[in-house]
Amino acid sequence: GLSGRTVRPKLIITCGVSGAIQFVAGMNNSDNIFAINTDPNASIFKVANYAVIGDIYEVIPKLIEQVKQGKGVKA
Repeated sequence: GLSGRTVRPKLIITCGVSGAIQFVAGMNNSDNIFAINTDPNASIFKVANYAVIGDIYEVIPKLIEQVKQGKGVKA
């Protein structure tokens, strides 16, 4: 970001992040970017490997349940 710091996690899950250039610059080296946002035109989707258009308060509980059941996420 603006601080000049970057991260390189294997997975970053963004929830409601618009994708401002400062944020993207800080995490763009991540192996996998999973983005959740209600705005289908959010800039974060341009850099995300996986995208879900939806409300985080609906998506996250369903995602957690799927993970707990060992089912993964249906594409």
